[in-house]
Amino acid sequence: MNRKDWLAKKIGLLTHYLLFNENKRAKFILVSYKNEFFDLWEHERLERTMQAEEKSREMKRRRDRGKYGEKKIAKIVGGKVKGGPGMEDVKHSLFSFEVKWLKKAPQSIVGVMNEAHRHAPQGKIAVGVIRGKEDGETYFIVTKNSWLELHGGEK
Repeated sequence: MNRKDWLAKKIGLLTHYLLFNENKRAKFILVSYKNEFFDLWEHERLERTMQAEEKSREMKRRRDRGKYGEKKIAKIVGGKVKGGPGMEDVKHSLFSFEVKWLKKAPQSIVGVMNEAHRHAPQGKIAVGVIRGKEDGETYFIVTKNSWLELHGGEK
């Protein structure tokens, strides 16, 4: 039992006791328990509020990072930002882009692309291929520079 629950139980018992008895010491103890209980409750409330505010700030940073990435990709490929729930992020005449502008690329993709670049002969474009064992889907991955070599656009 944590301190707050213990205090709540004691407050209940003392309150019940004082209904039938007049005792100054019990009243004093009850007031001190109530004050401590309120302080704990207030501290927890402030902590929850601070956590919620930090989560809100982090979500805004993620949304802003996503919007930045969508604008950047739209400019590179000559598309338009469309992003919204259930919509493609960048509208293009040939491609439909779903942009994830992460702080850091997943290590599995970085490893595959590093190996693809090491093994690609001079003059050939390195393509990383990842296949999901469970979903059976295969993904072809190219870098921004390789994409621009193939499709043109801003460098």
